[in-house]
This record gives sequence, structure tokens and C-alpha cells, in this order.
Amino acid sequence: MQDITLSLVQMDSAVGHPDINFRSIAEKIELLPHTDIICFPEACLTGYTSETPDRFSIHASDERIGKIVHAARDNNVTVVFGFIEHCGNEYHITQAVADSLGRLGLYRKTHLGRDERVSFTPGNEIRVFDTPKAKIGIQLCWESHFPEMSSKLRKSGAELILIPYGSPIGGPRRKNIWMKHMPARAADNCVFMGAVNAVGQGRGGTVFGGGSAVLDPKGDLVGEYFGADENVLTVRLLSEVKDIIGSDENMGNIDYFMYRREDLY
Repeated sequence: MQDITLSLVQMDSAVGHPDINFRSIAEKIELLPHTDIICFPEACLTGYTSETPDRFSIHASDERIGKIVHAARDNNVTVVFGFIEHCGNEYHITQAVADSLGRLGLYRKTHLGRDERVSFTPGNEIRVFDTPKAKIGIQLCWESHFPEMSSKLRKSGAELILIPYGSPIGGPRRKNIWMKHMPARAADNCVFMGAVNAVGQGRGGTVFGGGSAVLDPKGDLVGEYFGADENVLTVRLLSEVKDIIGSDENMGNIDYFMYRREDLY
């Protein structure tokens, strides 16, 4: 992992208006020229909804996705963004990773929420993306509550885990929920972790609550913002922080993940 400038974008995405959402994403890429990795919320390109995905989905070959890939390459940045994907006869909640080398990778949500199970097909692969600055793992929304998934990402080489959300819970309640489990996920696996939630009006009266937070490999907060408006939280992640924690020179810096007994559990 190299030193990274990470930007988390709380974005208002209009369901069924991917052109408008694309312009917002493209604008943020242009306005953050010194950022290495930009992460947007869950399904930000199409807007998040669990209703009638056939109306609001797009294919991975969509022209707007191609344009984001080109923008990432041209601006030397890795862009993490989401969309409702139509693939064959299936619909997925998909997060894309477009890196600065012009490569596109897809993660399809593997753990679907209660309302999502009616409309979507779960993915069957937990992936780590080897980008120029860091190896990135993706968990979507409530997937951060599954400790085995975070450990699987670390075992696969993740140095930074990003968690895009599309949740109506925001403000102090959002912070309270995240601070119950995210510090443990980061510290237990010795990884940086960043989460960002959507904002704005969704379908059916849903209002997304916002919230952004970044934690270091000890589980300490690096940066936070829990307003419900559009916002960009930018932080600097230093590789030496992870290196020191993994040095095992004393118990205060030990990387516990390295000492697991997989033969026992």
C-alpha cells in the first residue's frame, strides 16, 4: 500500500435519472484532482431502490460506465461507484472499481437485505481489487455486519475496505451503529476502512441519512462527517501507520490477524 488521499462523497442520486447522476459523478472526479481514490455511495449511478429493477437497471457495458472508466484513467484516480445492474435474466446491486490504469472491476452484493432478496440475485464472489495505490475490498451497506466477510477480504490481501451505503439512517444514530462494529472490523483485520452513505430523497418516501467515516488499522477514527447534506470527506491515509501496526515489535502494534489458528476455527 502507498500513501493515499481518499475522498468519500455523500451524493444525492435520483432514481431513474442516470444521466443526471453521471454528471454529478463526473463533476466530482474533475473537482478532486489531488485525490487517489474516490468512493461514492451504493447504486449512485442509477439511484438506489429495491423496487422494479427492470425499470432502473443498466448493463455493465453502459456508455456512462465507460465514460467514468475513461475519466478515472485521464485523471489518474480510482473511482468506486455503484449501480443497479441488469445481467442476462438477473439483477444485481453492483459496485464498480474503475482504476487509474483504465481497468474496470465489478463486485456484486453477496448478502442481500430483506427487501432486496425479492428483486435481486446475490453475487457469489468476494473480491479484492488490486489498484495502483492499494488493494481494495468492497462491502455494501449491511455487509459490514458480517465479520467473516471482512476477514475474508483481509485474507485475500485487502489493505483498505470501502463500504458504500444506501440507508435512511443518518446522524447520531448512524454514527452509533457504525462505532459498534466498524472499529473492531478495522482493528481485528489491521486494515483501513471507509464508509459513505447516500443522501437525498429516494423512492417511496425514503430519505437517505448520509454519514461518512474513515478508520485506521487500530480502529481509531481518521475523519468523520454525519450531516445529511451532500458532502466530500477527504482524508490522508499513511502507509507507515499500517506498517507500524503490523511490525509486532510490541503488543500495542501487533497484527492479530497474522496469529489466527485456522486449524481451530
